[in-house]
Amino acid sequence: MGVTVVTTLLVAALSHLIQGVATLLDIPNEGFEFLDSIWRVGLLVSGLVLILLLFTLFRVDGRELGITHALEQLYTHHGPYPWRNVAMQFLAGGVTLSTGFVGGREGPGVHIGAWLGSWCQAKLKLSLESREVLIRVGMVAALAAGFHTMFAAVIFVYEVVRVPNPALSHLLCYTATAALAHGFAILLGVDPFELGGHEYTSIAWIDWLLLIVTALVVTGTAVLWNAVTIHCVKIKVAFHTRMLVVTIVVVACAVWLPDVLGTGFDLLDQAEHGRLEIGLGTLLAVVFAKLLLTSAGIALGVPLGVLGPALVNGGLLGVACYFCFMSVFPELVTAHISVYVLVGAATLLTGILNAPFMAFLLFLELTSASPLVGLQVGVVILLAYLCKIKVWGRESIFESRLATQGVDLRLSRH
Repeated sequence: MGVTVVTTLLVAALSHLIQGVATLLDIPNEGFEFLDSIWRVGLLVSGLVLILLLFTLFRVDGRELGITHALEQLYTHHGPYPWRNVAMQFLAGGVTLSTGFVGGREGPGVHIGAWLGSWCQAKLKLSLESREVLIRVGMVAALAAGFHTMFAAVIFVYEVVRVPNPALSHLLCYTATAALAHGFAILLGVDPFELGGHEYTSIAWIDWLLLIVTALVVTGTAVLWNAVTIHCVKIKVAFHTRMLVVTIVVVACAVWLPDVLGTGFDLLDQAEHGRLEIGLGTLLAVVFAKLLLTSAGIALGVPLGVLGPALVNGGLLGVACYFCFMSVFPELVTAHISVYVLVGAATLLTGILNAPFMAFLLFLELTSASPLVGLQVGVVILLAYLCKIKVWGRESIFESRLATQGVDLRLSRH
C-alpha cells in the first residue's frame, strides 16, 4: 500500500508541476499553438538548457530513463534503480513536458514507480521475488494514476512487463493496487488521459469494414514507428549533440507546425467533439511529425514515454481515415468520429506494445461502449495485431530497442 500511495503522490506532483508551469505561462490545456512563435521557441530552448544542466548535475543519459530502463534493470540487474536516474527522470520529465517537447508522461511515472518498489524492498530486506512484485506494483500504480484505467494497467504488467509464474495472488495484488491508485489520483486531482465520452450501441457492418481498413493503416504506421525508433537507437553520439538535434527539429515544428507540440490530447478532444480547425493535409502533417519526433526523440534521449503519444497519434490517424472516408463516400459512414479515434488509438498502442488485451481493456475503460461494440472493436484490434506480428514480429518497441542496445530480455526473463 505504501508503494502505491507514494507512487501516486509522485505522479500527482509531476502532473501538478506541469499544470503549474502552464498556468504561470497562461497556456490553455497544452495549447502551445496559441503562443507567439518567439515564446514557443524560447520555451524549447529553455527546456534544452535545463535538461543539459540536469545532465551535467546527475550525469545520466536520457537513454537510461523511462520504461525501457525500468525493464532492463528489472530483468538484467533484478531491480536496483540508481537514485540519480530517478531524480533526473522526474525533473527532466517535468521540464520537457512543460516546455513543449513531444512525448508522454507515463514514462517518468513507470520509472519512478519501479524505483520506489525496489527501494522499499531494499529497506525492508525482502526476498528477490518480493522485490520484483513491488517493482511491478509501482508500475501498475503509476499507470493507473496517470491514465485512470485500472484493469488496463494490470494487463500492461502481464503483457509488456511480464509476470513469471503468474498466480491469482499476484493478480489480486495488482488489481487492488490499480484500484487504490486510481481512487487516490482522483482525490489528488490528477488529470486523466481523457478519451471517449459518447454512448455506443452498435456499429454498422460497413463501418466495421472501414474500421478494419483504418486498423490496417494504423498497423502499418506502428511498424514504421518501430523501424524509425530502432534506427535512431543505433546513432552513437554524445547526449548533448542528440538533444541539440532533437531541439532544432522541434523548434522548426514550433514555428511552422505548432500543433505538434505537447502530448496532443487537446487535438483529440477537438476532433471527438467536431471542433478540429485544421484540414486533412495539416492533420496528416501533424500526425507524421509527431510520430517522427516521438520515436526519434525518445530513442535519442528525450526523457518521456510512448504510451500517451501512441494514443494521440493513433487517434489522429483514425480521424484522418474518417475524413478520407467521408470525402469519398459520405453516405456509407454512419459511426461517430470518436469510434475511429478510439480504434486508431487502441490499434497503434497494440502495434507498438504487442499488448492487444491491454488496448482492448483501455478502450472499454475509456468509453461507455456496449458489449456488441466492444466485441466488434476487439476483433478489429486482434486482426491488426495478427497483421503486425506477421510483418514485424512479436517484440514490443521496448524489447526491440533493448535488443538494439545489446540486451535480450528473452534470455533474462525467468
